[in-house]
Parts: sequence; C-alpha cells; structure tokens
Amino acid sequence: MRSLLLFSLLLIAPVAAAQVGQGQIELSGSAAFTSTEGLTVFQLSPTIGYFLTDAVVAGFELQYVSVEGNGDSGSIGPFVAYHFGNRAATIRPFLQAQVATSFTDDSDILFGGAGGVKYFFLPGGALRGQLFVLTDGEDTQIGVSGGVSIFL
Repeated sequence: MRSLLLFSLLLIAPVAAAQVGQGQIELSGSAAFTSTEGLTVFQLSPTIGYFLTDAVVAGFELQYVSVEGNGDSGSIGPFVAYHFGNRAATIRPFLQAQVATSFTDDSDILFGGAGGVKYFFLPGGALRGQLFVLTDGEDTQIGVSGGVSIFL
C-alpha cells in the first residue's frame, strides 16, 4: 500500500527538469530482497559516476549478491553511459557499457551492457530503471533493475 501511495504521489507531483550535465557527480544504487519458498536473495548495487560531457558519464559499479545456501558473489568495474535527449529533459534514456571483475569467483572478467531510462522527479534526483546483460563468456545474467540517482 505504501508503495502505491508513493508511486501515485510521483505521478501527480510537479514535473522536474533534469538539469544535469558536465562536471556533475551521480551517486546511484539499488537494493533488492526476495524470499520465496525458503530461498532468500539479497542484492546491493551502488554506483558512482562523473559527467564528462552533458551526455557521457563514466564511473564504477559494485554489485553484491547473497543467495541463502549458495554463498555470496559480486563484481566491481568501470562503466561508461551515454544519455540521449536534452540535458534538461524530465526523462533521459541511456545506454551503458561495462567491464567488471568478479571478486568472489577466481577473478573472472565480466562484460556487459544496459539500456534504461532516468525519470527526474526532483532537479537533483531521479528514479532509474534498466535492462542489463552481464557475461563471462560461459554464464550470462539478464535482468531488470531499478533504483534512485542523486546528482551533486
């Protein structure tokens, strides 16, 4: 119920323009907790990026996943993302490429990318959603994630 109320407020709130661009820092992250039929999964993914231009941000992403009974896994590495549209737009689609190293599985090198959108509900804050793919050449992870970004 609380989630529905928050979502409703975001839809009727005044639309905020992004006003982000070159020289700004983006702090973002997402967290997920799932528990079904005795299986518990926790995921935490913080990122930090720096806008090199009004459209290009480069930074680092950390991903930590804990699956009850299967142990922990995670990766860290650089990413580069390109944002489409006007820097003052309320909605900004983006494409991202990344390389990472696993810090739990023999330092596998992971390659991947993502495509998504940021919805600016405040001048310095956005909700983000993305579809991502990450692979080490043998195993591939495909998923959807959502989170919050703050721009400094």
